[in-house]
Amino acid sequence: LATFIVFRILLLAWMTRWIVINKDAVPIIFYTLGSMGLAIIIAMNIVLLYRLLQSDFISLKNTDSDIKKMTTKTVSN
Repeated sequence: LATFIVFRILLLAWMTRWIVINKDAVPIIFYTLGSMGLAIIIAMNIVLLYRLLQSDFISLKNTDSDIKKMTTKTVSN
């Protein structure tokens, strides 16, 4: 999780900051393509972060409750 945030989220934030600061030094076509590319990659990373959190943390709650339900059903039968 920490490496995901450092190498994906913070790196893209730095790249976005750089392209905004250097807007005047970059040709408009490269600025447009770079901005659109960064926007797409950021959206993909948000989805991947959600899936990571869901698989590591959110599904643990469901697994614990499922185990308790199965244990209760087994004991009562």
